[in-house]
Amino acid sequence: MPIDSGTSTVCPLCGASGASCVRPGVEPGDGYAVRYCRRCDLSFSEPMRSADRRWYESSGIYSAHKSSPQKDLVRAAEKKGMGDWRAAKMFDILAHGPVPDGIRRILDAGCGDGRLVAAASAQGWDAHGFDINSDAVRKASAGSAGAIISGDINDMGRLPYARESFDAISMFDVLEHAASPLTVVSAAADMLKPGGAIFISVPNLNRFPGFFDDEIDAPPHHLTLWSPKALRTVLSRAGLVNVEVFVKPHDADELVFHIVRKLKRFMRRASVGRPPSAGSHPAGRAQFSGSHSVFRKTGWFFLNAAGLVFSLIIRVTFPAGGFVLLAHGRNGRS
Repeated sequence: MPIDSGTSTVCPLCGASGASCVRPGVEPGDGYAVRYCRRCDLSFSEPMRSADRRWYESSGIYSAHKSSPQKDLVRAAEKKGMGDWRAAKMFDILAHGPVPDGIRRILDAGCGDGRLVAAASAQGWDAHGFDINSDAVRKASAGSAGAIISGDINDMGRLPYARESFDAISMFDVLEHAASPLTVVSAAADMLKPGGAIFISVPNLNRFPGFFDDEIDAPPHHLTLWSPKALRTVLSRAGLVNVEVFVKPHDADELVFHIVRKLKRFMRRASVGRPPSAGSHPAGRAQFSGSHSVFRKTGWFFLNAAGLVFSLIIRVTFPAGGFVLLAHGRNGRS
């Protein structure tokens, strides 16, 4: 059973007590409650207990051998370029910032299949990466020119990387999985050379519309959801300076896939207990398969058109409501 939501607890970021359980729309995993700290504007789980390697390797969200609505969403996001915004922003900042002498070194924490490591290598970086998922590491090692190892973000300070050894560190969609975010960011800051830059992307707590996925955005997968204030707090407390936070502009594809997820969940729940329809019988399926295909294509067309219009409207009216935040800071040591 979930932990009693009436008890108070201590925020893992700022240490404030009395955090309340106020995040609607997400059912926390068994044994977890979801809390909110008003002081630093952070949503976090109780307990702050990360999923282990076995969970990540068996989860339909990440498994390379399984298909699921969550995986389809992630695949579609990558195909449509939703992940490109973070890397493009990072490389643009690095290109216009202080350029170190010699070969530049970059570390991608939680590198997944290694596409960012490969992109950095192609730009002349000495690129490194690590990930908890052994299947992802094997795939990344086979397809990337960088050095990729198996590692857990929660062990950031114990990984085989020397202090002040990187010019840049990226942590894209990783920090929300960490049991102790401040410890992880502090360890990453220690690995940065003086003047080195860190880039962290996280899910936005204050997204609009408030689409939160029952599996993706809930513990044990996402232990935290972040606001710009919380991101500035964790980077500043880790000793980083010149902190900036950017909000990813709303994207039509992003909205459409979240809407589809909501609709699919609603339809599954509505169909529980109903007798089989004609379409579930082979003869019935053959009878209306053609019209169903036309209906599906037409539906996708109108849904994407509506998503485009809606994204343009809320991009103007709610500029701080994007689904993703990106923070940038530098090692201020000289």
